[in-house]
Amino acid sequence: MIIEIVGPTDNVGDDNLNLSLSQKCTDAVRAYFLVNYFNLHP
Repeated sequence: MIIEIVGPTDNVGDDNLNLSLSQKCTDAVRAYFLVNYFNLHP
């Protein structure tokens, strides 16, 4: 199974900060799915 998770982004603010925020959001979603749907702990 392949699931693609993409983070939200916009064009406001510093590009590096937006990339970091997007990565944190996708990491949080990934962790949630692993624990709540696949019973795995990252």
